[in-house]
Amino acid sequence: MSPIGPMVAYIERYGRRMVLAVLAWVGLWSVSSVLGYAPHASLWFPPSALDVALFLSFGRAAIPMVWIGAGLPTILGGAITGEPLGWSQIAQAVVYGAIHVCSYGGFAWVLGRGHSSRDKTDRVGAGFLSAPLFCGVAAVGGVLNLVVFADFTLERALSLISAWWIGDLIAVCTLTLPLLYLIDRRRFDDPLQVAVLRWLVVTTALFCASSSLVTFSAGKIPLSLVAYLQLIPLLWAAHRLSPISIALLVSWTELLFVGRAMLFGAGEGAFEYQGAMLAIGAIAYVGTAIQVLRAERSYFERLASIDGLTGLMNRMTFYALAETELARTRRRNGSLSVAVIDLDHFKRINDSQGHAVGDRALLLVAECLTSVVRTGDLTARWGGEEFVVCFPDTGLTTALEISERLRRAVATLSLGDGTAMAMLTASIGVAEIGGGESLPDAINRADSALYAAKTDGRNRVRSADFPAVPAVLSSAPKTTSDGGGDMTATRIASVALIALLAACAPQPAPDADPVVVELVFGLSTGRGGDVAPGAWDSFLTDVLAPRTPGFTALDCQGGWISGGTLVREGCKYVIVMTSRAGLPALAEAVDAYRRRFDQDSVLWIERACPPEQCRFETGLPRR
Repeated sequence: MSPIGPMVAYIERYGRRMVLAVLAWVGLWSVSSVLGYAPHASLWFPPSALDVALFLSFGRAAIPMVWIGAGLPTILGGAITGEPLGWSQIAQAVVYGAIHVCSYGGFAWVLGRGHSSRDKTDRVGAGFLSAPLFCGVAAVGGVLNLVVFADFTLERALSLISAWWIGDLIAVCTLTLPLLYLIDRRRFDDPLQVAVLRWLVVTTALFCASSSLVTFSAGKIPLSLVAYLQLIPLLWAAHRLSPISIALLVSWTELLFVGRAMLFGAGEGAFEYQGAMLAIGAIAYVGTAIQVLRAERSYFERLASIDGLTGLMNRMTFYALAETELARTRRRNGSLSVAVIDLDHFKRINDSQGHAVGDRALLLVAECLTSVVRTGDLTARWGGEEFVVCFPDTGLTTALEISERLRRAVATLSLGDGTAMAMLTASIGVAEIGGGESLPDAINRADSALYAAKTDGRNRVRSADFPAVPAVLSSAPKTTSDGGGDMTATRIASVALIALLAACAPQPAPDADPVVVELVFGLSTGRGGDVAPGAWDSFLTDVLAPRTPGFTALDCQGGWISGGTLVREGCKYVIVMTSRAGLPALAEAVDAYRRRFDQDSVLWIERACPPEQCRFETGLPRR
């Protein structure tokens, strides 16, 4: 295959960038020559940092850019001095370019290994530890190139190694990030911060003051004092600025040292200058490492607190935050409720459509829960297909309303490939934490209510029974605005009325299983309007009574009685039944009501507890 084709393709893709890179290389080399304190010796050598930045940005495509850029100054230097171009100069230029390609290309390869964000600390450490090695290779290769092709004596060449090596090392450690930012800023997650301007002013003022003090002391105060004083603001800034911002600040400080050397002359103090600049250059590593460590700490904190699939908090995080909410709620005499949610027949989805579809179902449900719950509610994945929600400052009635909305929202979800669709439903158990009850105990009660919902046919909401009424009455707490909280006088009267009616009603057989059902109406109709008051009475006279044999009117503010007691409170009916055997008939009556009045917001609250020990909310449910 002819090499012409790849060369043409390379020029078409990288031609403009290569020209700019070569011009930048020659320009930085010219600046380094001006800043040099001796032939082939400079306080720093910025082209070395440009080599690394080009390799990090373009990879192997940077080889021609670096090779031509590094070799061209050798040829231009001879042309400037009027020396004829010979084979030795061409060979020196080619070898010098190869030295830069091998040394700084290898260094860029070490920096660029791996793409995982979790190994950035190792990469930063490996980069700064290997920088002296690769800069040393470039320095040794460069001086040997002078010995072979420029008639340098070995003794003279060896005297240049340390200055050459440290000059390249300072530039690589401090200028690589700023130059890379200029070439390809998309590689940086954190932008250049405006706050760096304030730090530039601070470091410049401190440098000028300390440098003047050293100058006027006539050698009594060493130059190292300037470096020591510069370390104070630089270390402070390293904890507050992004890596690119601290790298720019360090580069500016290094430039101040170079400017001072040009103004007063480096002379025999060149090595002292380089030592101070090298110490300051280490701040670039500190600033980068600090930010990387912070990012990794945040990553692992999130990894430890968030469920990897759904993005919800995990059980450990939920417990920590919910316990905090519970303590705050109790200090304010408020209420807190929890709901445990379990997807129905989830194993069938995994078995029939695969675990990938099952994972997608969990993700859909998590997004659904997040969109339905209120701001401040805590949602977590409990394990498997089970979720848990904490409702701070929320009593049982409101928690049940929200849980019913959650159930309906989940019931609208479906997934599949069009040929095999899976409809999702969820069963939910809800419990309000009682006085002195622990969070795990309340979750266990909600879990028991969840299994009751499963037993009753799934895709429904059930509430857990409360502690005995005497224990609740003894606390004599206040009520809250959402219907949650403890008992008020009105609610105590409601309980007393229910207990009285239950006592007047036929008593259950010894083996009967008494149950209490609350039906809440009037949230909204299917058409979005409010239910007319007459609909409640229609439910009693036209729907409930005919389908539930034995219901007769009782002149007690619209109450009804049939093998138990029904109490009407506004748009709420509390039915005390002597046995669970009557639940199917009651469920059919509710379904008939929904169909007749297009009413999709009847809230069914079932409590498996003795009537005299059940606690009820009063007033209309909050919309």
